Amino acid sequence: MASPGWPLCFAVPEFDDQVERWVSRWNPVVPGQAAKAAKPLLTDAVVEKALTTLTSLINLGNGVLVARDKEKADEILRILRAKGHSFDPIAIKSWAIQQGWKNGAADELAKLAVRVGGLKGKPSISGYHDPDGRYARWAS
Repeated sequence: MASPGWPLCFAVPEFDDQVERWVSRWNPVVPGQAAKAAKPLLTDAVVEKALTTLTSLINLGNGVLVARDKEKADEILRILRAKGHSFDPIAIKSWAIQQGWKNGAADELAKLAVRVGGLKGKPSISGYHDPDGRYARWAS
């Protein structure tokens, strides 16, 4: 049989929601089905713009977040949280992988999102450089 022109992938999930996560992350073309437009992984445009900024600042070649990159990620997530945003760590990880992050670094970003998103109160952002100006750029 001739190759259909695309790599064949099979999903063997360990948990029920893994296939849905994989499909939302990669938006595959399924033979015999019409191609679907990709659904946005992040529904908050400000969060996406902030994470796009983070992506431009870090070294995507690393499989993990080095200390400086982790600081930047934590700072951006805290600014977002202080400004009232919430985030889905699984969606953030999938988005990061789509943007070229290595799996390990994307996983660390998701763990930071869990930690910062789970803070009881608003985090203090007074020690950060121009948090209001940075937020205004993400919100514009």
